[in-house]
Amino acid sequence: MDKPDVFSVPRRFDLATVLVAMSAFATLFAGLLLLNAPPSVPAFFGGFLALVAAAQWVGNKWNRPRTASIVVGILIYWIAGAAAMFFMPAPPRMGLPQLIAMQLFSGTISGGIAGYLGGTLVGGVFLVSHYLRAWLGRGEQDRVAERLESESPWEERRPLDE
Repeated sequence: MDKPDVFSVPRRFDLATVLVAMSAFATLFAGLLLLNAPPSVPAFFGGFLALVAAAQWVGNKWNRPRTASIVVGILIYWIAGAAAMFFMPAPPRMGLPQLIAMQLFSGTISGGIAGYLGGTLVGGVFLVSHYLRAWLGRGEQDRVAERLESESPWEERRPLDE
């Protein structure tokens, strides 16, 4: 049985991938600009998606890009929650232990969902670049290069590759 294709951050970037990724970021920033978002909102979303893409690149080595996206989403929400606790006063009827427990729980749930959705968006960008590459006739060249790269004697075998 063939394994389904997993679309996440590739090892190598070609021109189609760069153009699609830049177009996706430009569309995100233009949409947030049309919504009159303050400058911190596009910076947060752009940074969040860039960190999710970097986590997928690292998680791709262990064939776990979705898990990496979820973990990064949780970590970012925990850090944002800690910053909010530090800079904003606590509600008067809530003690510090309850506030920390609430931040950890809500950050785990919200961050996991946001990380998964962000990873889906990043994977979608690379899915579009894959089909753009095939439409431009570059698909066969990439498959040959990938096959030659996988047969490299210097590349170590990973147990999850089989």
